[in-house]
Amino acid sequence: MIKKNYILLIIPLVIFIGKWALSYIIFPSDFLITKVLIDTPDSQYYPIVKSLANFDFSPNYNENIKTENLLTFPYGPIILHSVFYKILGNMSFIILEYVFILLFFITIFKIFKHIGFSYNASLFSSLLILFLPTLADLLSSFSIPYIHNLKIVLESIFSSRFPRPQVTGLYYLVFIYLSLKFSADIKRNTN
Repeated sequence: MIKKNYILLIIPLVIFIGKWALSYIIFPSDFLITKVLIDTPDSQYYPIVKSLANFDFSPNYNENIKTENLLTFPYGPIILHSVFYKILGNMSFIILEYVFILLFFITIFKIFKHIGFSYNASLFSSLLILFLPTLADLLSSFSIPYIHNLKIVLESIFSSRFPRPQVTGLYYLVFIYLSLKFSADIKRNTN
């Protein structure tokens, strides 16, 4: 059983290292901030994370505009990143990417286990789910009807883009898992 749990930690680690090792091999002299900004899409959220980490609720990103009131932030997806940014700096985005890939993988695995898949089938299905955005991206170069639409759907639910769907996709999958568990508990308690 302990060896099986190690597999759940190793598979996301291999996926994570595959991405970041290439970045360090190809561009070894780049600064950490450059790697974070270039290797993670949706970089427009990083100033918001930094502002939230510094408790600056009315940041001034443009010198011509004077900010006097509080600006709204999407707190839910970025609050954990802001806390870790305050502690670890730019390295927090890389570390949290692994944590979210791991949690994403384990949550999908638990969903498949809960609906009755075997351990190996759950493992394979979870791995397939993690690779579906990459597979759709590869298939989009061919002229297959509706592949582009499938690619957009898969990338908006199952990719590791910060903060959507890295964080919000995890919230969604945890909600599905808890709903399945809650439903099973209700059935068990009513009998």
